[in-house]
Amino acid sequence: MSFRPSIKSVLSNIRPIAPLIYAATQGLVADLWTVEAHAGARGQHIARDPRFVIVLGSEPSPLSLHDTPGEEAQTVRAVYIPGSVPITSQIAGPTKFEHLDLHFNARYLASCLTEMGEPSHLLDQPVYLPEDSGVLAIAETLAEDIRRGTAGTVLLDCLALGIVAKMLASRTIAQSDEPLRGGLTQDQLTQVDRLMRTEMHRRLPVSEMAERAGLSESWFAHAYRKTRGETPHRALQAIRVDTAQRLLEENRYSIADVAVMVGFADQAHLTRAFRTVTGETPGQWRRKSISETDRTISDSFSQDSVG
Repeated sequence: MSFRPSIKSVLSNIRPIAPLIYAATQGLVADLWTVEAHAGARGQHIARDPRFVIVLGSEPSPLSLHDTPGEEAQTVRAVYIPGSVPITSQIAGPTKFEHLDLHFNARYLASCLTEMGEPSHLLDQPVYLPEDSGVLAIAETLAEDIRRGTAGTVLLDCLALGIVAKMLASRTIAQSDEPLRGGLTQDQLTQVDRLMRTEMHRRLPVSEMAERAGLSESWFAHAYRKTRGETPHRALQAIRVDTAQRLLEENRYSIADVAVMVGFADQAHLTRAFRTVTGETPGQWRRKSISETDRTISDSFSQDSVG
C-alpha cells in the first residue's frame, strides 16, 4: 500500500473498544472503528487528506460536527471533510457506535471525480448529511466486507466511490448550469477540464480549449478567468504539476521522463513550474514522499486522548 493517511485527533471521553479494522487500495484507506462515548464526549480533528465519515447502524446518529469556530454543531449521519480542514466533534453520550472512515489520496480522488465527469472543485467544501439511506446502505455493505476480510481492491474502490458519488450528488444537482455573468457554464468547465487532463502530454493551445467550449478564443479566455479566477494556461500548468506529483511518488520514472509525460518541454521547465506551484523542486518532493511512505501504518491511525 503506497498511500498512508495522516490524521491528528485529540479526544475527550471517547475511546475505541475494539481493534481497528481496515482495507486499502493505492489511493484509499477504509477503516472501521467501534467506539464508546461518555457524557461530554468531544474531539478535535485535522487530516492531511480528504475523508468521508459515515455513522453506521439504525439508531439516530449521536455525532455532531462543525468546522467554523463559534458555529453551532450539526448532527450528521455522513460527512465529507476536505484535507487540512479542522473539525470539532461532539457526541451525545453515553453511547456505543461504529463509524466508517474513508481516507482518500487527494489527487486520486480528484482524478476519480474527473472520470465521473464532475468538476474537482466539488471537493473544496465540506458536505454534511443529517440522514441519507442510500449512503448508509452502501457504507453498511462495505463495512460488512471489511469485517469479513472480503473487501478486495475492485469492490473497495467501487463501494467507496459509490459513497462519494451519493454524497456529492446533492451539491451537483443544486449547482445551476447557468453561467456567472460573463463566465462559463458547468458543462463547459467540465468539457475543458476533461480536455486538459486527457491532452496535457502535448501542446494544448487556448484556441483548442475555446473550441471545446464552443466559444471564440478571446471570449473563452475572458470567461474562463471570470469563472475560475485564473487563466487557462495556469490551470493547465497546475494539472500537469498535480499529475507529475503522482508520477514522482511512484518512483518509477526519472524526473526528465516525468516532465515529458505531463507535457513540459524538459526537466528545467518542469522544475520551474513545480516550484511555482508547490514551493519545492521535483527532487525534493520525491524524497519527501518516499520518506513519508516509509512510515509504519500504525502512525496513520494514531490518536491522542485527553480527559
